[in-house]
Amino acid sequence: MAGIGGDRGTGQASDPALETGLDHRRQLQVRLSRFGQVLTAASFAYWIGFVALWSGEPSIGLDGAIDLVVSIPNAVLAVTYASLWLVTRGRALSVRTLRNLDAAVVLTFGSCWGFGWVIAPVQPVLTLDYLLGIQLVLILRALLVPSSWQRTATIGALTVVPILISVVGWSERFHPLPVTHRTLVGIYLMWSLLAIALSSVGSAILYGLRRELRDARRLGQYTLLEPIGAGGMGVVYRASHAMLRRPTAVKLITADGEPSIDRFEREVQHMASLAHPNIVTVYDYGRTHDGTLYYAMELLDGIDLERIVELGGPLPASRVVFLLTQACRALAGAHAAGLVHRDIKPANLFVCRDWGTADALKILDFGLVKDLRGGATSPLTHQGTIMGTPLYMAPESWMSPETVDARSDLYSLGAVACFLLTGKPVFDGKNPFEVMVHHTQTPPAPPSRRGVSVPPDLDAIILRCLAKDPADRFASADLLRAHLEGCELANAWSSSDARDWWHLHPRIAPPHRPTAAPPGRQPLFVARGRREPGDEPGTASTAHAPP
Repeated sequence: MAGIGGDRGTGQASDPALETGLDHRRQLQVRLSRFGQVLTAASFAYWIGFVALWSGEPSIGLDGAIDLVVSIPNAVLAVTYASLWLVTRGRALSVRTLRNLDAAVVLTFGSCWGFGWVIAPVQPVLTLDYLLGIQLVLILRALLVPSSWQRTATIGALTVVPILISVVGWSERFHPLPVTHRTLVGIYLMWSLLAIALSSVGSAILYGLRRELRDARRLGQYTLLEPIGAGGMGVVYRASHAMLRRPTAVKLITADGEPSIDRFEREVQHMASLAHPNIVTVYDYGRTHDGTLYYAMELLDGIDLERIVELGGPLPASRVVFLLTQACRALAGAHAAGLVHRDIKPANLFVCRDWGTADALKILDFGLVKDLRGGATSPLTHQGTIMGTPLYMAPESWMSPETVDARSDLYSLGAVACFLLTGKPVFDGKNPFEVMVHHTQTPPAPPSRRGVSVPPDLDAIILRCLAKDPADRFASADLLRAHLEGCELANAWSSSDARDWWHLHPRIAPPHRPTAAPPGRQPLFVARGRREPGDEPGTASTAHAPP
């Protein structure tokens, strides 16, 4: 049964469900479940209507109508349809099993429908019901179940065989026979062939559309499955690789203009140059046939820190220390390579559900990075360009952006710490200018004075990160990490605590729905007091969300 409709030796699968990838199997299972659901509902509706109509016939009556409905073939069909629906709603089934279920259900229909009248005489007018039943079931399957026209034609032919055999061998069970035996056989044969033809054409059209859609969503060896995040310059998709089974995310550029394309390429190059367990890994990079840029990276299972706080509230200080320590390791690696991130914020710090250890942190989005290698400034970053997300930008990012260095990232990390502990940014305002004034002039309040319990040593570390003068901050991410590892809560949050938290919050990382960031949380890109073309708020922000 698994080989029904197969194209052996052609090098191509005859059924879209056979194409590699988990998503194709999942799609086939979902469609079969829907097929079983519709058949179950339609059959019950039909039999209720049948009893209601035929019970009014003097020659049938209520008892006769019920006798026609309550029969072994009808009971078998009801159980078959409901079983298909329920079985495919449960655990994941293999493609072979799903294909066997697909064929078995339709062939069971043909057998019950075909041999049903052998048990008892049938009114001639019911010939129309049998003919319509053949048409509807085969066409419904073609609409709902992914299948090639060859497989649909084969299953359709096998389905009508029992019906034709019954018409040829037991046509006298129609009482009285409405037409000659030869005409009755011809009618059933004609409508059976029409049902096979229509369902096969339907499958061919839908199969072709599915292939066109799949090809349109294929980037090299990657096939885009569903969007999981969006930013100002690109959209992130969950994707599958033609050969490899590793989970993959693909970022596809959506911004127009040469500067945006250059920054996109720069982001890829910087991320690919950083091999660090706390920085998202880039696998591949390329262009589509129409020139669209994309890169493939590891697909992370978890949620970013901004959404964790939005959904679950402020984090305990012990967990904040645990996460900040990992962020320091990642920043130390980037700074050692001469790269300043310039957009450290909760949305760009992603916490994994389980990546070797629960609560493993990954830094995302290097679209606004500043390259200090060789003392040269990137040709894409003009002198005096302001870049970053206002709520988390260091004072020098506003006042003298050309002086931004590794200590600016540490200021942003201190601002992130305040947000994680309190659920609110260290400074807020009605517009970026008001936020800028606070960052450059207003002394920050320690988290412990904002209604949360924070040990004095952690308070002091965060305030040092938030010093207005870069010289008063930690000199490096390694030094900040050393202080975090030496504070009172350094070992208070463990991997076991993290796993327990994820176990208690299974739904806190739902599928991401791309939305615009609120004012102040959008990246800002201003050159010489004016916006460059294509550099609207949101530029180069990458949302990397769970699958």
